[in-house]
Amino acid sequence: MCLADLLMVAELLPTPAEFFDYAALRASLPMHGVTVYVEADALANYLDGRLQRVLIAATEGEVLLGYAAGALNDFYTLKPFGVDILRPTTRVPPGYWQPLDDR
Repeated sequence: MCLADLLMVAELLPTPAEFFDYAALRASLPMHGVTVYVEADALANYLDGRLQRVLIAATEGEVLLGYAAGALNDFYTLKPFGVDILRPTTRVPPGYWQPLDDR
């Protein structure tokens, strides 16, 4: 992962628990036969369902992760122009990650 990708992941997954959960799932993808060429696509799939659809698809053979980063691209290209756009999130309720972060 390059520095720009790491900064993107850290910005969109601000709590330690979210970041660790993504990192653990992301690191397991090659073992499941999933090839990722663009980190934003992996992160977008994580935000959209914790990569579960990708992992389910991988049970039937190797998977090449395709384009999924539309919302991330919109966020990063429109935000500098002052467009009011919501930050992509996991949509997990705010208190969910807190007990894990407090450990």
